Amino acid sequence: MTAAALAAAVVLGVAGGAQTFPPIAVDGIGGVRPDMTLRAVRAHWHVPLRASVDENGSQSRAEAAVCVGDVEGVTYFTGASGFRPLDTHLFFQSAVFTAGARTDTGVGIGSSVADVRKAYGSRLRGTRSELRLISAKTPRTTILFELESQRVKAIAFGRRGSVHATLFVPAC
Repeated sequence: MTAAALAAAVVLGVAGGAQTFPPIAVDGIGGVRPDMTLRAVRAHWHVPLRASVDENGSQSRAEAAVCVGDVEGVTYFTGASGFRPLDTHLFFQSAVFTAGARTDTGVGIGSSVADVRKAYGSRLRGTRSELRLISAKTPRTTILFELESQRVKAIAFGRRGSVHATLFVPAC
């Protein structure tokens, strides 16, 4: 199956008949981009994200596990403390996936560094432990490929500067 056909199958939910998760692209994940509300992310992904919120001072931070089929990850949101309802006052910053996730070019957890380089070529920047693809559009977003033993260990997406290697492993 070609990368384009795989991406279409994932988006349309026809791969295996199970609930599927959209591919990660440098400009978003299934229509989700930084600063979208928790409510909007739930609607785009058709996933009942349950946010664990930490309100500390003037800033709220939240994490929500993503467990869809074989995809496991966590999303990170921020917002001002004290505002309700939380689902309209928490804003998407980034997501990290540790299982099952794929990019729109077919690169996934377990892909080799050579696969990543073949898919993205000279647009990649990085080190031995991570490779980054940064969008040319504003707001600048990033796909980060965390590497271990020359294989993709995790894939993260978000606003440039807010994307980090694996911070939390979801309990799926």
